[in-house]
Order: sequence, then structure tokens, then C-alpha cells
Amino acid sequence: MDLKKIAKEVSSLVNLVPAIAYGVLLWNDPHFLELLAASFLFFSFFPYYIVEEASKLPRNNVTKTRTVRNFLLSYAAGFAALWVFNAPPIVLAFSASLVAGHILAYFITPHWMMSTHSLLSVQTMTILALTGRLEAIPIFIIFLVFGWARIYLKAHTPMQYLAGGLVGFALTAAAFMAVGG
Repeated sequence: MDLKKIAKEVSSLVNLVPAIAYGVLLWNDPHFLELLAASFLFFSFFPYYIVEEASKLPRNNVTKTRTVRNFLLSYAAGFAALWVFNAPPIVLAFSASLVAGHILAYFITPHWMMSTHSLLSVQTMTILALTGRLEAIPIFIIFLVFGWARIYLKAHTPMQYLAGGLVGFALTAAAFMAVGG
């Protein structure tokens, strides 16, 4: 059993974690499929893709400007789709917390490698826990498995992994309270 390969495969699943929260939060919405697709594409898949592509380019002001522009375009399209399909306020709040987390992580990363795997899993776990969903429990297990994988791959120290989680909790709790949760 190649643990490094397993850790890499586990790490590659990070985009699916917020989709779990969207699926749970939107389950009974009449526009479930449209909202789920828009949420996954514009708040998870495209931002991850943008980061992956930017990491292959030289780190300079042109790359940084294009990356931030692409982030903002993805988020704007996502919020537009959520608005068109009348997304519930809790979904808008969760999306806003993801945007804040992505942007914060992007600007922190050149100075310190805060874990976005931790950030996203804790954001997902937090929104589910705050809305009383039992699905928060398996997300906690995912958080632990991601932690093992990221630390095993030496992508993060335990402190960087925990910091991502703390930031994710704070952003999501603040967004939840902002919509009257």
C-alpha cells in the first residue's frame, strides 16, 4: 500500500467537500440541480482550477492580477446564478464565507501556507453543524483524514492545518450570524 499515493488521492477530493454542504442545504429547493451545479462550479471547482493553473506560472504582478480577476469573475457568476435561482440566505452566507476564505488564503499563501483543505472542510462542517445537520459528523472525519494527508505529504505543518480550520470556522460562523442564524 503506497501511503503517499493514497494521501495525494485523498487531497485531490477537496473540491467535493463544499458540494456536500450545498447538497444538504439545497436538498428540498425547487432549483436543487441548478443551484448545486452553480455552487459547485463557481465556488469550488473554478477557484481550485484557477489556483492550480496559477501555481504553474511565475509569481509576478501580472499572474496575481489575472488570478484575482478570474477568482472575482467566478464568484460574480456564482452569485448571479444563486440570485437568479433565488438561493436561500444560508446558501448565500456559506458562499460568501467560501469566497472570503479563498481570497484570504490566496493572499496569505505567499507568506505562510495556511491549509485550504482544512479551511474548506471546517467551513463545510461548521455550516452543517450550525444548521443542525448530522452530516457535520462525517465531515469532521474528512477533516481528520485531510489533515493526515496534508501533513503526511509535508504540504503543511500541524499549525498551518489548524490555522486553516480556525479561519474557516470564524468566517462561516460570522456569515451564519450575518443572515440571522
